[in-house]
Amino acid sequence: MDNKQTGALISRLRKAKNMTQKELAEKLAVTDKAVSKWERGLGYPDISILPLLASILGVTVEEILSGDEIKTVKTMPNRFLTGDFFKSKLVKAIIFIQIGLTILVALTALVSLLYAKEMGSEAIWQTLKGLFAVWFMCISIFGFLPLFAAALIYYLRHK
Repeated sequence: MDNKQTGALISRLRKAKNMTQKELAEKLAVTDKAVSKWERGLGYPDISILPLLASILGVTVEEILSGDEIKTVKTMPNRFLTGDFFKSKLVKAIIFIQIGLTILVALTALVSLLYAKEMGSEAIWQTLKGLFAVWFMCISIFGFLPLFAAALIYYLRHK
């Protein structure tokens, strides 16, 4: 435990929250002189207020005592899982293309099935197989592959 390092952490976190020493002191029911003393490395907060101090500053008690923030999933969220990836214009365009192609193939299937109905049940089966193959190729080529490439590029840029 290094009191200067702990004090520097408390100061940095307090300033990041746009709090004055007095505001932090009021939340902890201590004086602003006590907060100043901690931040200058001349002492430590009382052990009984460490959990409240950690909560206010958004860190753990261990981080305060060590004087260093621990980089965890909590402090560094995965942007892909939180939805930033899906806000990308490229990804939105790819998804729009996928939806459009699916609608186009569905409409083509409907028209083809109406026409094939007059030809017999074997023609309907052949039409459905062909339309499924076309739909799968369209979605694969114009949808999933570009979406996969966009995800890979996004991951590499935000690594």
